[in-house]
Amino acid sequence: MIAALVVGVWQMAENQFEKGLTAAQTDAASEHAFLTALVRELLQDGSYEDIQTLLQRWGGERGDGVSLTVTAANGFVYGAFDPGVRPVHPVELESEVAYGYGQQARVRLVRDAKEVYEERVITLWRLGAVVVLIALFGGHLVWTAQRRRQEASRYRSLSERFAKANEELEDEIEGRKLTEQALADEREGAEVTLNSIGDAVITTDGQGMVTRMNPSAERLTGWQREEAYGRSLEEVFRITDARGEAVDNPARQVFRRGKVVGLGNDTVLTARGGRRTQIADSAAPIVGSKGAIDGVILVFRDVGEDYRMRNALVESETRFRRLVESLVDHFLMTQGADGAISYVSPSISPILGYTQSEFCAGFTEFLSAHPENARFHEYTRLSFKGQRQPPYSLEIRAKRGDLRTLEVRQVPVFDEIGAVIAVEAIAHDVTERRAADAEQRLAASVLE
Repeated sequence: MIAALVVGVWQMAENQFEKGLTAAQTDAASEHAFLTALVRELLQDGSYEDIQTLLQRWGGERGDGVSLTVTAANGFVYGAFDPGVRPVHPVELESEVAYGYGQQARVRLVRDAKEVYEERVITLWRLGAVVVLIALFGGHLVWTAQRRRQEASRYRSLSERFAKANEELEDEIEGRKLTEQALADEREGAEVTLNSIGDAVITTDGQGMVTRMNPSAERLTGWQREEAYGRSLEEVFRITDARGEAVDNPARQVFRRGKVVGLGNDTVLTARGGRRTQIADSAAPIVGSKGAIDGVILVFRDVGEDYRMRNALVESETRFRRLVESLVDHFLMTQGADGAISYVSPSISPILGYTQSEFCAGFTEFLSAHPENARFHEYTRLSFKGQRQPPYSLEIRAKRGDLRTLEVRQVPVFDEIGAVIAVEAIAHDVTERRAADAEQRLAASVLE
């Protein structure tokens, strides 16, 4: 709409300009014709000097920058008026005047149509201002109409919004009820799970105050949960090291570091009644929805029996190793999963002459080319699969250079999940016994 208005205004201005320019050209043509007639009369009368007087008088009366020139056919100027101002928009008219017998002169008129062009600019500015005013007024009308439509639409939908808001509020209330019920069920399920866990569990709030504990925690700390709730963790969970020196509370470490913290294996928990229990524990942060630590969960258990069993096992292994290492013609060796000998008992030196490090490093190089040695690799492979193998013979070169015959018994070593982690073997030097048996067999054959 605005574009059509602008085009219309532009066309109006151009039409007016064309009319003005045509009028100016018509006026100039009339004036040129009149002056041409006067000049013809003066030429025919031979009043050549009067031509210049006519032109000066005519130009002086006009004073609008119009120039007029009368020249003969040979270029002689009969008269001329030139105000010395260059026209901006010149309108030029030129005609030939015949006088006398075969004589001609040329009359040239130049007028400036700047007033027509200035009027055109002024008209465009005026029309442009009118267009702007109309556009502003039209825009205001459009904006007002649109605003009224928006307000009407807003008022129309107000009741619908209220109805919808009321419905959403009812749905939200129902949803909150369901959420609260789900949270209650979840809390009850968590409480049942917490009470069913064999490990002791204590939780705290952001200030390190006890908020929850399960029966295992009650048994190890000596505190009933109703009495412990709201107390500081340091009061309920009193720990020291094996020497009785104080240990930094794990909850405080979690608040400082913001990550899981584990205590040393020598931690001792002193219960409310004074009972001391060796425990293993760890503490982890309870992170809220905003990323802040809202509390700490502490999990611990009684490891006293575990340590007693472990110490008994270590003591048993130590006694066994001492027994094996005290044997003169036996030695113990351990082969890792990579096939390398990781340990050999000190009795290797009097039997084969090698140091422990020499034997572990060069064991495979010390084996002879005896066919029986092939069974060593096969039996070792089967042992790493968890299969027990029968005793077998192994021929090996001693450091002195002589060949020794060993009777080897291998057993696989399992970890706590049943995977084979090593193979242990007891080797017995039977070289002399084998030689004596051979001599006896030879003597018996001779006697027969």
